[in-house]
Amino acid sequence: MKKARQVTQLAETFIDSHLHFQMEEFEFEKKRDLYISTLREHNVKILNIVGYDLESSKKSFSIKFPDDFEIYHFVGIHPHYALKYKEEDLLEIEKLLGKKGCTGLGEIGIDLFWHKSDEVENQKELFIKQLEIARRKKKPVMLHVRNGYDEVLEIIDGYRDLVFEFHSFSGTRGQLETIFSKKYFFGINGILTFKNNDLKEILNKKHLERILVETDSPYLTPVPFRGKRNSPENVVYIYKKLSELLGIDIEDLKRIVKENFYEFIGKKS
Repeated sequence: MKKARQVTQLAETFIDSHLHFQMEEFEFEKKRDLYISTLREHNVKILNIVGYDLESSKKSFSIKFPDDFEIYHFVGIHPHYALKYKEEDLLEIEKLLGKKGCTGLGEIGIDLFWHKSDEVENQKELFIKQLEIARRKKKPVMLHVRNGYDEVLEIIDGYRDLVFEFHSFSGTRGQLETIFSKKYFFGINGILTFKNNDLKEILNKKHLERILVETDSPYLTPVPFRGKRNSPENVVYIYKKLSELLGIDIEDLKRIVKENFYEFIGKKS
């Protein structure tokens, strides 16, 4: 009976598959009790804290929660740091992947939205070096991609032994279909709630088997709180919008997303 009750509880839990609780603006240590009570109130009890450079990756392990939460960690170096990282940073990232609670590598990838095209080779070099680490460690990979979907898809085609998720998907219909056909996962966040977004036009029920849901806190705050700092309890609004869009009961959606997340990180449900 105890095991059955535990499964039911997990099925009712919202998951935030991508957030940055280690960032200073959260003041986590100072406000820890408030965050815990708020997340319990909203039943958001599975969190994946994601690094974006060596310092943030290390710091994520200082975020502590009670045992009724499931906390996961991804470590990696974001493409923004392609001209700044040091080789020893990659050695440290690889060591962190052996740390208890460290689930995967990310967020890594290619970003051509904020960066000049002449940086793309530096980004590709950093990206490939980290993919090799993921391959050695047999870890799933969380991707950051902006205006670089075709480049990333071409590169990861050589790493079909790895499991990938496209965090904060914002590509085209064709790119989504390629991602789906190759059985990669992809993350949906507050962008779905914005008035002007293309996701509402290209998502359909078949994509449910590859969808994860995230906040990317403190960024991309969903409606009705857009313009304020994002926080993981707001993932509830993204689930609600997605359930309305796809015409699926929210309890079924929570169950599907949990199964997808566990499959992505290689955990048995």
